[in-house]
Amino acid sequence: MDYLNPHIIWLESPYSCDDALGWMQKAVSEGPQYYEWLNKRANGDYFWEKVHLATIILNKEKRILATTVDITHQKKAEADLTRHEEQFRRIIESLPLSLTIATMEGVVLYANPKGLEFFERDSTIFGQKKAFTVWVNPQDREKWIHDIRQNGIINNFEMQLQTESGRKLWAIGSGLIINYQGQDCILSVQQDITYRKMMEEAIAESEEKFRILAENASAGIYLAFNNKFIYVNNGLSEMLDYTPEEMIETDFIRYIHPDHRKIVAERAKARQLGDEVPNRYEIKLLTKNSDTRWVELNAAMTSLKGRRINLGTIFDITDRYQATQALFHTNRKLESAMHQLKEAQQKVVKQERLTAVGQVSAGIAHDFNNILSSILGFAELLEYRAFDPQMQSHVRHIKTAGKRAAKLVQQLLDFTSKGLRTPQTLDLIRFIEKSKADIAELFPQNLKIEYQMPDEAYMIEADPDQLQQIINNISLNAAHAMQAEGKFKISLAKENLTGNTYCVICNETIKGEYFHISFQDNGSGISAINLPHIFDPFFTTKEVGKGSGLGLSQVFGIVSQYDGHLSVESELGVGTTFHLYWPLGKSTVHHDANQTHKKSDDGRWS
Repeated sequence: MDYLNPHIIWLESPYSCDDALGWMQKAVSEGPQYYEWLNKRANGDYFWEKVHLATIILNKEKRILATTVDITHQKKAEADLTRHEEQFRRIIESLPLSLTIATMEGVVLYANPKGLEFFERDSTIFGQKKAFTVWVNPQDREKWIHDIRQNGIINNFEMQLQTESGRKLWAIGSGLIINYQGQDCILSVQQDITYRKMMEEAIAESEEKFRILAENASAGIYLAFNNKFIYVNNGLSEMLDYTPEEMIETDFIRYIHPDHRKIVAERAKARQLGDEVPNRYEIKLLTKNSDTRWVELNAAMTSLKGRRINLGTIFDITDRYQATQALFHTNRKLESAMHQLKEAQQKVVKQERLTAVGQVSAGIAHDFNNILSSILGFAELLEYRAFDPQMQSHVRHIKTAGKRAAKLVQQLLDFTSKGLRTPQTLDLIRFIEKSKADIAELFPQNLKIEYQMPDEAYMIEADPDQLQQIINNISLNAAHAMQAEGKFKISLAKENLTGNTYCVICNETIKGEYFHISFQDNGSGISAINLPHIFDPFFTTKEVGKGSGLGLSQVFGIVSQYDGHLSVESELGVGTTFHLYWPLGKSTVHHDANQTHKKSDDGRWS
């Protein structure tokens, strides 16, 4: 085998021929090989390429088959994604809360700086099973895992943990299942609530200890009887910018934000009646200055001097809430940015493809025009000099074929915006009225054609022949799409668009005042797979010889020449509607109501 012949390999790349030969040897000895490299085109531009090497038997000899794919856009997208991920990482690492990512088995894969501080560890523990904490109560971990597996998310879960140094702490955590490094993991946010738990336990021990602790606590603590405060600590009064004396004997509902007053009142009443209601929930409070503070309220019924009273602790979680919201919005922005990036890449690829096709088509059309001019010119001379009837028939066939080719060339030129045009000021409604006979000839007699047009003048700037070509091309597509029975409808209206309609020409939403022409049929419809390609040159779903695939491309090119817009909607088995938005002409307001346009014998408008 001479598959290692170095004379067949010429590389313009940072990699050497020896590298390529080595990969080819592996393909022979180890099986198919994949690799990516940076290559260079003849014009000096570098591009990324993915190569697949495999052995095949050709002429009873083992050969190397190499296939390559240009992955430059993929590499660029990966680089953009890396940049966004770095921005997201910085946000995560600056959060004031502990954030960790761990496998379902407890292997810690990531922790932000606050998380490492929270658990008194450093990043060397990543990948070690149960490296952060030991659950004091194993049942808590089982419930945490069970609930998060069942619901995919868990909020405000209290847990008691023990660090490597033996320190026990209480934490309140929220978590959700995410895909991280190719596996299901738990993303959790923890807040140290050890101090709060200590306070709650101290309150339960004795009223005296409760008062000592309450007066020195940063959290808000209150006692209420018949919905009125009989005690508030400094933490709560300072949280709401009142003095304790101002709050005593006042109804606690007045401090609740209107959004949460109903639920707080209902739960307080149910709790007094002995009903089972949640003890802990997050609400908004109002300060003396009507500012809003997010708090976590823990409420319970207890006995004090023979009376049933409401005991509550309030924790200001405004900072935590804002951090959670910031994380949520950042994630939404990241998702939106990724979506926009994907759409932008698709638009660039499509635009580059259409530009390349347009450039090639324009060159071909120019050369064809020169050739066809000679063919048709000599055919005219030959027809003039031919006296044999059979010869004259042959010449007429030559001329017919030449004119068909010239029409295709004109369609190419219209798509590339290179075609000749002679714009005129014309009345769009009057023009369509005079085109009804031509439109009817495109449809079988059993198909119904309807028109919905206002009784006024719609003045536009357009080449009559090009405008007629648009109408004919769309109408002919509708005729082919409808079965033995169907209805085709042309409607006109003046519309002021506000950005809710998407244009397939400029790939943007449309704003401004336009004349709207809609062509609606109840034919077979267009599939979602084919719909994005219907304006591509030479794209057709018809049988070979039944269509050139240039009709809608010509429509696309002509409309773009006049700064118009196109949109299309279609559903299989229901039908298709083309929406054409034509700019208002300069004579829309001041025009000659008696202006007419006539069609000459050769079918052209004047």
